Amino acid sequence: MKRVLLLIFMINLCKSFDASKNNLKVFVIEINPILKSITNTNLYKSNNGHPYVSEYFSQDRVRALNEVKEDLQFSSHGQLRVQIVQHYILDEFPKYTKKINLLNGISDYRFDENTYVSISKRDNGKDKGDWFKLLKNPLFNAPGPYSFDYEYIIQKYDLVNKKNKNMFDHVWILGIDPISTYETMMVGSNSFWINGNPINKNCKKFYDSSNFNIKKR
Repeated sequence: MKRVLLLIFMINLCKSFDASKNNLKVFVIEINPILKSITNTNLYKSNNGHPYVSEYFSQDRVRALNEVKEDLQFSSHGQLRVQIVQHYILDEFPKYTKKINLLNGISDYRFDENTYVSISKRDNGKDKGDWFKLLKNPLFNAPGPYSFDYEYIIQKYDLVNKKNKNMFDHVWILGIDPISTYETMMVGSNSFWINGNPINKNCKKFYDSSNFNIKKR
């Protein structure tokens, strides 16, 4: 089984989603940095031989996204049609609210490439990652649970203003490990706990249903 993580960040700011309109407009943010320290054109055809982290772990990011679309459409008995209106690939490691100690002796709010590759490279495979090796390394848990920086993503992509202009219904974040998110989160005026700490902002509510575990079938 190949495993990728999908963080779905569901936005509904100005008015509730009306299922009767059938179309669900989705804004996709894919956190998937390019590993520039690895160059292997035999293994990796994109980015001049520099793999995305998903490729490094032999994960299928396109299939993961398509399976979520298919699952939502299937569970709605065909009443819902998912439309990807924008898809950004963020060439950065996930940003956290808590600093971690990197292998170069510096503390930062995100992994650097040297640390990430060093703790996840396969013992017997050149230029490929071992997801289970990453999972078992103590640094995997260093950011701490629920430490994903939601505010950074909201501000970086100006999500409040974009939703107020009705540019999307949901935001989905396709992310790499460790993502360190809550399962769900509500953002907006009078937000409350829905299996994650609310973020109060002067806007109508939007929702985060995060940390979906999608396995390649």
